[in-house]
Amino acid sequence: AAVEKNPELKNTLIFVLTARHLTMQEMEYLQKRAEAVIQKGSKNLAEILSQVKSRLEKIEVFNRLPGGGK
Repeated sequence: AAVEKNPELKNTLIFVLTARHLTMQEMEYLQKRAEAVIQKGSKNLAEILSQVKSRLEKIEVFNRLPGGGK
């Protein structure tokens, strides 16, 4: 909630890595606010890094488009 209220953090990407078993409600809440929600143990480190890298690359490409990132 603090990130949402701070205009300086508007474009901050949030990746959640959790070992906690999330309820459906918690997962939905986080998915609306985070770039990715990753359950610890569901993926190995290489898969996690690949997912983060892929998301960052998509955002980088989008920001290069005319009008992208605004």
